[in-house]
Order: sequence, then C-alpha cells, then structure tokens
Amino acid sequence: PANAVEQVFFEFETRLDPSATYRSACLDRLRALGLETRATALKALGSDYGHTVLLAAELLEWVGATASEDPRDVAALLDAASRTSLVEAAGRCLDAASRLNNGTLPARAVSLLAHPNRNVRVVAEGRLNRSPDPSHVERLLQSAEFGRDADVRLRSARLIASHTTAPETRLVLRRLMRDESVEVAFSAASSLAGEA
Repeated sequence: PANAVEQVFFEFETRLDPSATYRSACLDRLRALGLETRATALKALGSDYGHTVLLAAELLEWVGATASEDPRDVAALLDAASRTSLVEAAGRCLDAASRLNNGTLPARAVSLLAHPNRNVRVVAEGRLNRSPDPSHVERLLQSAEFGRDADVRLRSARLIASHTTAPETRLVLRRLMRDESVEVAFSAASSLAGEA
C-alpha cells in the first residue's frame, strides 16, 4: 500500500471478511481519512474482488464528484457495475451513480439490461424504473426493438411504458406487438392501451 487509504483496502481484501459489520468499520476508517480517498476509491472499483467494489462504491457515493463537477466518477461506477461478479456490488454502484448524477442514471446504464448475468439485468431494470428519464428513451427503444433476446426486449418494453406520449415510442410499441415473444407483445399492447 502506498498510503493509509490503500492500507485500509489492503487489510479489507487480505482479511477476506465480507460481513456488513466489518465493511462498515472499514468505511468509517476510510471516511475519517477525508476527501483524498476519492482517487483510491476510483482505483478500487476495478478490483476483481466484488466486496472491494462494494466498499469502493459506498465510499465514492460519499466522497465522489457529481456528474456536473466531474462525470468520470459516474462513468467509473457504471463500468464497475457491468464488470463485478457480485450482484450486490452492481446494485450499489448503480445507486451511487444515480445519486452523483442528480437522482437519475445516465442513458448508458440501459446497456446493462443486456448483461450476461440475469441478476444484474434485474437490478438494472429496477434502478432504471425507479428514476425514469427522457434521456433513456432512445436507447430503450433500440433495445426493445433489436435486443438480442426476448428477456432484453421485455425489460426494455416495460421501461418505455412510462414514455408512451412520444410518437416514436408508440411506433416502436406497435412494432413490438408483432414480436415473436408473447410476453413482449403483450407488454407492448398493455403500454399502448394505457388507461383504455
């Protein structure tokens, strides 16, 4: 370890104790070291150990720069969410990215709906559904119409249900009614019907 911040991460990884209690104690130690922990937190997001990514995301949520100050923190969190093997860490990365991005996820997060791990897809859909944003629409429409499998198309179709007032959205939903997956077609029909 090159400094006190790296020392805490080093101890966390070598002890191999992923309990929430120990992680919380390490997080308190890191926060006590001040704002300079940001650089190490960004570095730790690239770890192969999922619990380190989880700890780094929690720290970065506290010490990170908002997207208006420096968009690199949000981008690093999204990258970590797409790489980590721990679903809890992926969710925490998305939560931190949302908070640093004024309560919404960037449109780039839509690509996580096609993640190879279905559990990460579930987490991504939940977080995107929690804070829908017009900037997501273009990627959602593309994913709904051309997603590589029915699961991706279904998740995208469900998410665009809150953006049905736009003409291009309604056009894609009409096309989705002819989808080979019955679930996707019914989801599109339900979104188009709305209150009717």
